[in-house]
Amino acid sequence: MARKTVYGKCPKCKARGDLVVMSGTPGKEKFKCNQCYHVFGMDEL
Repeated sequence: MARKTVYGKCPKCKARGDLVVMSGTPGKEKFKCNQCYHVFGMDEL
C-alpha cells in the first residue's frame, strides 16, 4: 500500500500540516503526524 498523506491538524501538537495515513480501513483510519509522530484515529481529527 502506498503511503498517502492528507492535510489536516494534529490533535496533540495542533500543527497544521501533512498527516500520514497509516491504515485506510473505512471508518477506522489511522493517521500519524509528521511533526510530533502522534498516531491517532479518525475520531480525534
